[in-house]
Amino acid sequence: MGVCHPLLKINISILTPTVTALAEILGKFVMGTGVTASFRPRRYYRVPKETLETFLDDVEQFINFFVIEFQRILFAEKPAVTVAVRLLCFLVRVS
Repeated sequence: MGVCHPLLKINISILTPTVTALAEILGKFVMGTGVTASFRPRRYYRVPKETLETFLDDVEQFINFFVIEFQRILFAEKPAVTVAVRLLCFLVRVS
């Protein structure tokens, strides 16, 4: 039930920059300074390179885990597991 309707996602993605731009334009027109400019940081935040590399290494290991396991199932390294996966696929498809 918590799934967002696709049109709501589009509306939010359109509404957010629209409200921000209008607040800035109207603020400059009425007060001489933009409203959103007061919230804007002096420097934008950056993700440290080490953090990014660590995260990407983890993602790479996660993807490779599934690639390797898929190949083990596909090439029947353990035939019992391959049969179990086939039965599971059949049961999921039937129901």
